[in-house]
Amino acid sequence: MSDASLSSPIETLAPPAKGRDVKTAIEAPQKTLYARSEAGVTRRVGVFAPNYGLEHVTYGIDLPDTKFSGVYGGTARRLLKGSYWDYSPWVFAPGTDLVHTFNHIPCNGDFVVSYELELPRTLGQWSDAQLKRSLDRLSSDRCRGILPLSEAAKAYATRRFEDWGYGHLVDKLTLFRGCVRTPDPLPVAPEKREGPIRLLFIGGDGLRKGLWAAVTAAERLHAQGMEIELTVIGKVTERSYVVGGQRIAGEELSRRLADAPFITHYQTLPNARIWSHLRHSDALLFPTVDESLGWVTIEAALCGVPSIVGGTFAQPELVRHGETGWILPMEADRDGRWIHLAGPQAMEAWPDLMESFAQGIVKAVTEIAQDRGRAVEMGKRAQSYLQAYTHPQAAATLDAIYSQACR
Repeated sequence: MSDASLSSPIETLAPPAKGRDVKTAIEAPQKTLYARSEAGVTRRVGVFAPNYGLEHVTYGIDLPDTKFSGVYGGTARRLLKGSYWDYSPWVFAPGTDLVHTFNHIPCNGDFVVSYELELPRTLGQWSDAQLKRSLDRLSSDRCRGILPLSEAAKAYATRRFEDWGYGHLVDKLTLFRGCVRTPDPLPVAPEKREGPIRLLFIGGDGLRKGLWAAVTAAERLHAQGMEIELTVIGKVTERSYVVGGQRIAGEELSRRLADAPFITHYQTLPNARIWSHLRHSDALLFPTVDESLGWVTIEAALCGVPSIVGGTFAQPELVRHGETGWILPMEADRDGRWIHLAGPQAMEAWPDLMESFAQGIVKAVTEIAQDRGRAVEMGKRAQSYLQAYTHPQAAATLDAIYSQACR
């Protein structure tokens, strides 16, 4: 979720007056950015291609003496196919001290780069020469820092840098988790919860994020006589890379969502409504099969709400099983990702995985029903555990990173 109450919008730098390279697709920022006013500015950080992830690590954070500026840049992706070209921009950032990108490795200028899963972002096929060019740019003095969003992402990159013969890049890795802007002030966890057990599912890609498991678990709990309410915010989707892009029909699931009197389904809601649902829930259901981070788990925790999550990639960093929530186990590879992810056995293994997740959710919610007070205490511990994502702590970390990078 984004927070529309951040400070004043910044200027967007003008593009070059003339001489656009015809091989480059110019990409101007498309979103409103945020930063403090001109007074006291001593550091200017350029932001290329504003997006949801970049907001969490740059312009959504109010730093002393720092102004974020949207900068122009371009890639050759409209002329040359391949993810290498998507993530290799040229930037035009006069008057900035540094450019901060998200997944992109600039071809010019001084920069730091945040990333969520892999870097370089090698979606699809890259040539060896393209990979080398990206790694050489990360090795250069122009790259002032590589900022993974999680320990899982840091370990993922470390193994690959070493495999590629670029182990020295590990020295540039600095964990920076980013910031979640909660409503001000930070929601206070309740002393107790009463009435129906309120469960919440949030996920735009219902297939990948385990909507079937969440709905199935809710139906079983209701059939057992438990008084529950499930709110679903998201869409029923039928295709995902996790099952190799194959279709899993969603008509039946859509019908079940519509017919169950204890389920309320929204395709989408404004952020303020989502925060309200989070604050009043007993638990977040997030049985995701693959996730680069999982901001919603953090948002729930900062509202004092425990989460029931799929045990993929960085989720085990965000949830302490039995202490701040519940982790649904899954067969995983060395990177902590589902062992059948996008593989030839994914479709065959999918029903068993969803059934396992549904059973795990039933078990966790049963524990909540048996001891509502314990669940409240878990939510409080979750809020304390993820304080690194609050604005004061994230701002201090980012300020230190920029101070080092701009020396």
